[in-house]
Amino acid sequence: MDRIRKLDKYQKTFLLALTVITVVYTVIYAVTIPRVGYLYHETVFVPEVADGTTVYSADYHGRKCRFTVSDDTVVFEKDSLKYGPYYFREDPTAIPNGSGFAEIMKGLEVRYNDKVIFRGGAVKVSDGQYWVYNEDGTVPVSSSPLDEQDEVIVDEHGKVIDENTLFVCGITDLMLGPELRHKGSWTAWLGCLAYCAAVAAIVIFADEIFRWNLSFMIKNHEKAQPSDWEITWRHLAWALFTIMAVYLFNLGLKL
Repeated sequence: MDRIRKLDKYQKTFLLALTVITVVYTVIYAVTIPRVGYLYHETVFVPEVADGTTVYSADYHGRKCRFTVSDDTVVFEKDSLKYGPYYFREDPTAIPNGSGFAEIMKGLEVRYNDKVIFRGGAVKVSDGQYWVYNEDGTVPVSSSPLDEQDEVIVDEHGKVIDENTLFVCGITDLMLGPELRHKGSWTAWLGCLAYCAAVAAIVIFADEIFRWNLSFMIKNHEKAQPSDWEITWRHLAWALFTIMAVYLFNLGLKL
């Protein structure tokens, strides 16, 4: 503690910043990791099951969103806006001919009202989500209702449409059973904590590190004093290390 009291104001400031960053992100990790659900557009939709219906809900950029999934339908709601219902059924005859994934594909058809808006196959990939292909083997053009910012969706002719809210991959994931996941990793948090501890050591033992480096170049290094230029570089390096800590904590939340 006596060493800490003898630190200058810049060292104490950087140590305080590292402490605050660590505490804040520890709380964020503790809140984020237990939230397990359907990961869609980097947002975790937490499921609740009631009366044979599963509702996946989340706040997305300040807007309350939810997917309501029953036996064969998906409905998406964003605040007061409603998309769907989209009707889903499995159909083995919809699997693309000649596809290299044909043996592990599931054929499916998605309808909006009476219109077929997708017909093709879906194959599960390593991250638990599905890749979808049209019946002719091409990749469908799919958008997400999360991307839409306007309450009225129009085509190039100004006609109001709902079909452009199609999110085939999302519907497929939800109807075939999404793999529940969470954001963040305690392993990543531990790595960030170790990084912050290392930076704190660099700040606290700055003079010792400076003289240890000089010991390979000059005699009587223990009497050397850092120049103003050396101190300026220290402060710049510490600032960079602190910014890097924030970046690493944020990166860990995406794992």
